[in-house]
Amino acid sequence: MDTKPELAMQLKQRCYAINGCCAAVHRELGPFLNEYMYQEALQILLDEQQIPYQREYYFSVVFHGRPIQHKHFVDFLVEKEQASDSGNRC
Repeated sequence: MDTKPELAMQLKQRCYAINGCCAAVHRELGPFLNEYMYQEALQILLDEQQIPYQREYYFSVVFHGRPIQHKHFVDFLVEKEQASDSGNRC
């Protein structure tokens, strides 16, 4: 049972906007390019859509109370949306 329907709807809208940007990048650039070209294109669309993010966000993992030595990173960490509903779509 969904106890926070507003939060769920905001999450769905955010995921829809991000996935739309990813699909637009692939649709416009096509396959077989370097990963960094796709990242830069996605960064351009996220900026255009005013979706806040951090690029190459590093973080550590703790397992059984002990930190794993290898640090991991994600290409993009999308932040909390500034406005309640931006309505932006790629």
